[in-house]
Amino acid sequence: MGYYEPEDMSGGPDSKIFRACDHLDDVLEFLKVQLKSLTAVYGAGNFDRDKLHKISDGIASLEAAIKAIRKGK
Repeated sequence: MGYYEPEDMSGGPDSKIFRACDHLDDVLEFLKVQLKSLTAVYGAGNFDRDKLHKISDGIASLEAAIKAIRKGK
């Protein structure tokens, strides 16, 4: 059997939570690029502006949540 290394739950930079936040940062950057593309392509009126605002608000909420988790709040 292999050696079991317990997860670091201290909240330090090597903890599972912080590694998850790093992955979410990558997802966040991808979403920002996709939003820019949607805005450029559909922003001329072919796409519901309300949907663009909802997507933008969702991205902002995710960004705020990641920052709060990193601060430990």
